[in-house]
Amino acid sequence: MVTITLPAAGAAPTRPAALRRLLAAAAAWYAERRTIAALARLDAHLLRDIGLPDRAEMHVVRRMLRAD
Repeated sequence: MVTITLPAAGAAPTRPAALRRLLAAAAAWYAERRTIAALARLDAHLLRDIGLPDRAEMHVVRRMLRAD
């Protein structure tokens, strides 16, 4: 005889949580890309005013964004 085990009545499936994490990661990636694009449009003087080097390398900017 084969026994099939079903999840408990109150147990929530893990797929919605995984989907939420995926959507949150996609939203964070999109926000990061928009921020980098906006910074790329600024001139050197404005970049210095906000504390970034004149020609900020993208990996430095990404690290700063992900630190928050």
